[in-house]
Amino acid sequence: MPGPPRTTRTDRRPSHHHPRATTTPAHPDRTATAVRAHPHDSKEQAIHTAERRLVVTEKAGLHARPAALFAQTAARYEAEITVARPRTSEGAAVPSPEVSARSVLSLMTLNIRCGDEIVLKASGEDGAEALDALAVIAAPDPS
Repeated sequence: MPGPPRTTRTDRRPSHHHPRATTTPAHPDRTATAVRAHPHDSKEQAIHTAERRLVVTEKAGLHARPAALFAQTAARYEAEITVARPRTSEGAAVPSPEVSARSVLSLMTLNIRCGDEIVLKASGEDGAEALDALAVIAAPDPS
């Protein structure tokens, strides 16, 4: 009984799994690497950063639905946004870790309640605009 069909391999050398590596048609055993310049390499980019401290006035804090809305809003912006608590609820001067504002689970690990102070940081061109939108969710007007 014959076994499975045999396949032959024409390229005996690996391409070293480089993401841009390809074998050249004239020399299948050589690896060519395409180097592409990033469009922003020639220009200096200014890094836009923004920070805002606020007291959470949302009745539920940043749990469940408010946290989901907060994360969805943060995901609409290009800026990298983080959230942290500057100190614990007992008043100790131990800050919490910074977590991504785009992650509901990370936000919920901070256990942010109504009345807690939080620090929002954003880096990117639309960072200030993003912080404005997030502040409306975490600390809505009492009207």
